[in-house]
Formats: sequence, C-alpha cells, structure tokens
Amino acid sequence: PIGAAMFTIAIAIDTIGHRTIYKEVLRGGEQLIHHITIVCGVGSVVLLVLAYDRPVFAIPAMVLTVLSFVYSLIDELFHWRRYIRTQADPVEMWSHVGIFIGHGIMMLGWWRCYQLGYPGVREALAALAS
Repeated sequence: PIGAAMFTIAIAIDTIGHRTIYKEVLRGGEQLIHHITIVCGVGSVVLLVLAYDRPVFAIPAMVLTVLSFVYSLIDELFHWRRYIRTQADPVEMWSHVGIFIGHGIMMLGWWRCYQLGYPGVREALAALAS
C-alpha cells in the first residue's frame, strides 16, 4: 500500500508539470518513452498475475518489469538534461524520486508474492466462491 500511495502521489505531481509547463517539450520523444514505460509496467503486472495459474507468463512478466525500469531510466535522462540545461522545476525532479521508490516497492512486492506462491490467494478465491 505505501508503494502504491507514493507512486500515485508522485505521478500526480509529475503529471501536473507534464500537462502544463512541459506540455510542448513532451511532444517529442519523451512522451513516447512515457507510453512505453506505462505499457511495460502495466503489462508486467498483468502477466505476473496470470503467472499465478500459468507459470509460463513469469518470464515475459520479468522482461516487461526490467524494460519498465530501463525506460524509466531513459526518461530520467531526459528530465535531468532538461533540469541542467533550463533549470527545470525541482519539484518535478523530486517527484521522480518518489516514482522510482514507489515503482520499486510495488514491483518487488509483486515479485515477492509470486516467489512465495501468492500466499492467501487460494483461500481468498475459495471464500469468494462460497
């Protein structure tokens, strides 16, 4: 929960800057990087959930997890370049720290649950079915 909350708040702050101050700048490659990062991140979680019943999905989930972090780092390079060249908003830069921390906590949490065999899922599904 704390990772998701931190991630959500940090993204909200970052999005304010993207929709206002940096709207024109993002029309270049940075916007595409954001879309790729989102698709990889969401896709990794969906595949990891599917891996509960079908472990074959774990490898593609891991690939997308790694790619989501790689593209986050590429995005970060764009932000730091803009920050250094034009003295961009430090609030946006701090929001990225929150995004990385939240993203890391959430993804490591999902992978830990997978490694443990999703403890409690069978019981929860049985309770919902009854």
